[in-house]
Amino acid sequence: MNTLARKRTTSKKRNYVDIYGDYHKGYTHKTKSGRHQINLAQELHEVLNEYANELLGQKEIALDKASDFLVDKFEEASPVGETGEFKDSWERTYKYNGVRYVGNTDVGGKNEYGYNIPLSNLIEFSKNGKPFMRATFERNKDKIVDIIVDELNKTTT
Repeated sequence: MNTLARKRTTSKKRNYVDIYGDYHKGYTHKTKSGRHQINLAQELHEVLNEYANELLGQKEIALDKASDFLVDKFEEASPVGETGEFKDSWERTYKYNGVRYVGNTDVGGKNEYGYNIPLSNLIEFSKNGKPFMRATFERNKDKIVDIIVDELNKTTT
């Protein structure tokens, strides 16, 4: 910063951009005319970060509500077998921010390598299966999107 400009100003503790466009952390800049210059980029960055954090929380809530809705729809559409366990084994799992998994924990047997085969795969994809998961999702995807959008709109109001 120019020494002449420095002599004409007084400073208070705040972030600012000086008259030459240089960013200075920790001070506002009071010009000779008494006007303050602040770092608008920094201020905007702080406001956007605050909004992003609030939106992130709302996004997680929206995903929880939408995935719970899908679990309910899968339970309603599930075929009921001898035990009824398949219908009651739907759950939502959380592994990462912004991601929810909906699946069924019931197993139908073991494959040739000794691994459990999810019963949902057997019902959905086997030759004698009764597919319902894709159709259930397709019927309800607009409602799922509406749940997410409605929850995110609560942030902006």
